[in-house]
Amino acid sequence: MVIESPVWRLTKDSREEAKQVTSVYQRTRAASCRIPASRTRGQRQDAEQYVEGHSIDVFCLTLSLMESNATTSGDTVRDIFGDEEIKVVLTIKLGEPLNDVRAVHKQPHSLSLRSTVGYAVLLAKVDAIVSAQEGISWPEKDMYRKPGTNTKQREFVKLSAESFDTQVVQAWRNPQRRKVALADFSLLLFAHAVKIHNSIRRATAARINEASVRIREHLAATDEPPLAPNSLALRYFATQHAREPDGTQPTVPEHATYRQLCSVDEARREMAQEQQAEQRRLDRRFRTVES
Repeated sequence: MVIESPVWRLTKDSREEAKQVTSVYQRTRAASCRIPASRTRGQRQDAEQYVEGHSIDVFCLTLSLMESNATTSGDTVRDIFGDEEIKVVLTIKLGEPLNDVRAVHKQPHSLSLRSTVGYAVLLAKVDAIVSAQEGISWPEKDMYRKPGTNTKQREFVKLSAESFDTQVVQAWRNPQRRKVALADFSLLLFAHAVKIHNSIRRATAARINEASVRIREHLAATDEPPLAPNSLALRYFATQHAREPDGTQPTVPEHATYRQLCSVDEARREMAQEQQAEQRRLDRRFRTVES
């Protein structure tokens, strides 16, 4: 049984070397399975030791390739990653940056970034992800990088357009990642968002009554046209105002619904006046007939 040594077939191209190492490893495994059962015990042991030795060589070469891959020549993102896309893992935390924040909004998000683009494209992608989340906002628009696996949050590094290329290179050069293949590398990013508190209140009967009083006082103080206590417009106005946060100044609605309700109230008022006038006329006639 003859197995070619992988040392003589390796090239300087790390990609080609990786393919050849994989091929040699597969042939080594296949050869270990083809040792004839007719061989003597000593021959089988010799063959198995030979295969095992080459398997160790392949394993060492694989680690060597990973080591050389982690120290790829070049000082820019494009030099290191070439045509490969950079994998980014984004975690949205709820709290102030550079603090011990434990609250995390949902699960981390995975995205990719081409090495030919920079900070602006990454910021746009992260902003789109955060903006799509309900109940949170991202006012600062700052991204932070986690330099190492065990790095504390106060040691996170803020990304910027000026330092983006350097930061990504440093993340790749980090000693904790030197045994990670380039294809398995991920840039760990964090965006610190804040929760949007719902300020809308329930329009209960008590709050509507309180709002009605405030609205009538406000209209009287600002010389606005008054609203009758049982008018539809006041009811609508008070219901809307009851949902607003406490302390909010009443603002007269300007949309069509409120104007239509005011018109309906006016028509009802005119109709009531006509009915009252007709009732008074009938009452006078009735008294005349009685006399």
